Amino acid sequence: MTEQSAHGVVDGEVEAYLRRVSDRLGDVPDRTDLVDELREHLVEVHADNPDVELTVVIGSPESYADEMRTASGLPPWRPATRGTRARVAAVGRWLRASSVPVGRDLRGFWWGIRGLALGLFALVLLDAVRYAAASNEWFGLWSFLLSPSRAFDVLVGAWWSTQEMTLLVILLVCGLATSVWAGGRMARCPVRPWVSSLVIVLGALLGLWFATVFWDLLTTAVFAHQQELWESQAQVSGS
Repeated sequence: MTEQSAHGVVDGEVEAYLRRVSDRLGDVPDRTDLVDELREHLVEVHADNPDVELTVVIGSPESYADEMRTASGLPPWRPATRGTRARVAAVGRWLRASSVPVGRDLRGFWWGIRGLALGLFALVLLDAVRYAAASNEWFGLWSFLLSPSRAFDVLVGAWWSTQEMTLLVILLVCGLATSVWAGGRMARCPVRPWVSSLVIVLGALLGLWFATVFWDLLTTAVFAHQQELWESQAQVSGS
């Protein structure tokens, strides 16, 4: 057998094995990445054992896929059924498979929003500590001092102060750097579940808080614009 034909046999056996594994994986997250990694592994295994079938070396594709499903925390594979249940299951698999690349595309955007929220929250927290120290009141005010409405006032005040604006820019840059570093660290290397859960919960709370601040800013700007329009119309009507 020539080298070219032998290479074709290897590719055919590997691809046939991968197809059976992929069909068995079903809705495993990152299925495409797992299959690509498995392809490289199978080529290496076949190169080390050129005269032995892959099923003899590493087992059947079905058992290999079942191990990957178990490692991903998914239930055992079941044959596809017909009817509405099968169509619903197929739609669910498609949604899960589509959400993975979409989530990856939006991941950098989320890291940026989370970093901006972290920087702004640091400024509001610093202002709250200053206020509590100046009034010597350390209890009972934090729900107000850290509220989105108070954050809006701090943001407006920073706009008219060069010193506060400089501090805000520094905190925003530090927040972005921290958020991107934490996101990249969690994406590249596995972390403890409680650490991942803590980062997700704190990030969600920061994002919700930041969205409320932005909403206050937007509604205040719209109200101020409407007020100006009403005043201008009243002047025109009075004249």
